[in-house]
Amino acid sequence: MCKPFEIAEKTVREYISKEIPFSYNELLSEIIKRGGINRVAPVYSIKDFLEEYIEDRVLFYDNETRQYKFMSYIRKIYQKELEAVVLD
Repeated sequence: MCKPFEIAEKTVREYISKEIPFSYNELLSEIIKRGGINRVAPVYSIKDFLEEYIEDRVLFYDNETRQYKFMSYIRKIYQKELEAVVLD
């Protein structure tokens, strides 16, 4: 695989492993700063790559904040609400 593609894929995976919400522009800026490009393969864009994580229910896109967020975040909120109901 070409080095810029590897940098792009590695950067996306790093962002996802942190589980901190991020915007597409923030991610793309970091990829370019590291010497990558906006693709993880010749015909496979960063957005396509992120879409896989959305389909696998790892990420979701929040239109209000224009950020990718993690389903685990939603599960934590739901769990806290559930615990609050049970404790009341």
